[in-house]
Amino acid sequence: FGQSSLATQTLGLAAGFHSHSRFCSCFSSRSSSRTEVGLRAFTQAGGDDPQGAPAGGPFSAACLGLLAALPVAGAQRQRSKRPQGEASRRAALLALTPAAVSAAAPDDKPSVAGLFDASAPYSVIPDGSLPERGRSPNVRSVNQKDVFASLTSSTVRAVWLGEHHDSLDDHQLQAAIIRELASRRPVAVGLEAVQRRFQPVLDAYTRGDLTEAELEAQTDWKTRWFWPFDRYLPVFRLCKDLHLPLLALNVDSEDLSRVEREGYPGLAKEDLQRYVPDLKAFARSSSTAAFKTYASRIIRQSYDMHAQMGILRQTVTGQVLSEDMSYSNFLSGRLLWDSCMASQAAKWLESADSRALVVGLVGADHVKFGCGVPARCAQQLGSLDAVWSVMLNPRPQDTHYEDYGKSDMLTLQIPFSEPGASSKIEAATAAGQGRRLPVLPVADLLWYTDKDGLAKKGRLSAI
Repeated sequence: FGQSSLATQTLGLAAGFHSHSRFCSCFSSRSSSRTEVGLRAFTQAGGDDPQGAPAGGPFSAACLGLLAALPVAGAQRQRSKRPQGEASRRAALLALTPAAVSAAAPDDKPSVAGLFDASAPYSVIPDGSLPERGRSPNVRSVNQKDVFASLTSSTVRAVWLGEHHDSLDDHQLQAAIIRELASRRPVAVGLEAVQRRFQPVLDAYTRGDLTEAELEAQTDWKTRWFWPFDRYLPVFRLCKDLHLPLLALNVDSEDLSRVEREGYPGLAKEDLQRYVPDLKAFARSSSTAAFKTYASRIIRQSYDMHAQMGILRQTVTGQVLSEDMSYSNFLSGRLLWDSCMASQAAKWLESADSRALVVGLVGADHVKFGCGVPARCAQQLGSLDAVWSVMLNPRPQDTHYEDYGKSDMLTLQIPFSEPGASSKIEAATAAGQGRRLPVLPVADLLWYTDKDGLAKKGRLSAI
C-alpha cells in the first residue's frame, strides 16, 4: 500500500456524518446529556482504497500455504537449536515497557471493588462519511450502567479486553469488569497468557487443588509467557473466589514455532485444524480489503519493529534461525495465534449455558482495529454483534500504525475503502471486521482506570 497523507484534526462535540456508536440505542436522557469530549486523532485525508494492492505477496502466500499446504514464500525447513534463554524475544520487548507501568506492585493499588466506580469507559464513535466532508471520529463518555446493559445483552457472547501485559492497572481493571459481568451472567475468563496444553492446570487451580506458586510453575509461566506473574494475581484470585472457569486460549509454543520456521506446511493438517476449524472461511476473511489494510498497517509495523530490534533470528520458543524470519511466516504465526484464541473461546461457548459470556484477556495488539481476535471470534460465532472489543488504558502509541507513537494523539479508526464500495464493506462485515462502515474503529470502547485517565495524561483536548 502506498503512503497516504494524514491530516491532523481537532474533533468537535458531535460525531460526523455516517458516524456510528454501539451505544446509540441505549443512551438514556441522563447519560446522553453527559459531556462529550473532543479528541485529537489521526484520520485519513483520502479515501485510502486498497484495491491497488498487489494480488500476490507474503499475505497471499500465507493463505495459499494454508489451503493447499504448499511452501509459504520465504519459508525454508531448517535445523534449529534451543538456546538456554528461550524468552529472549519477550525479554527484549519487556525492556521497552515504560518504567511507570512495570514498577507498580500489587499492594500499591486500590481494591478491585473500588476500581469499578472510579473507572471511565468511553464509546468510540467512528465516522465513515466521505473523506472530502472531513471525517471526525470521536469518543463519548459513557455511564457504566449503560455499558453493562450492552455487554450483558443476550446477543453478546464474548468481550475482548485488550491489555498491556505488564500493567497492574489493566489487570486490576479487568478484575473489576469481570466481577460486575459475573454478577449478571455466567462468565468464563480466557487467558492469552496460558497455552492450550495447560487447561488441566487452570482447572486444578480453580478447584482449589493448586497454590499460586504451583499455578505459575505448572503453566511454564516464566518461559512461555515471561511477563510478571504477580500482575495477573487480581484476576486469578477473583476467578478462584467466584468459581469462574479459566480458559487457556493461546497456541502452544511448539506449534507456533513450527509455523514461524516453515509456515503453515510446518503443521500437520489435523494440528492446524485444532487452531483453525474452518480453513476456507479463515482464508476468505484474510482476503478482505479491510484485513489487507489492517495487516499492512498493524502486523507489518510489528514485524518491522521486531526487525529493527534484531529479534527475528529466533522463534517464539527461542529456536535460532539462520536468517531473519520472513514476513510471510511472521504473519502466518500471528494469524494462527489470533485464530487459536478465538476458536478456544467459541468452542467453550458451544457447550456452555446459552447465557454464558467469555471475557478474553489478551494483548491490545490482538484487539485494536478489530481484525485480530474479535473478528475471528465473531466469524466463528456467526454474528458481528456477538463480540465487543475494549482497549484498556490506551496510550497514543498503542493506537498508531505508521509512526510508532511519536505523536500524542490517539488514532480512532483506519479507513479501508471508499464509502460507496458496498462489496468491500459487505465482505468485511461477513468476516466480522469493522462495524458495517468503510473504516475500522480502534475498538468499541476505550476504558480507563480512573475518570481523569485521558485528560491528566494529555491525551484529550476539550472542545
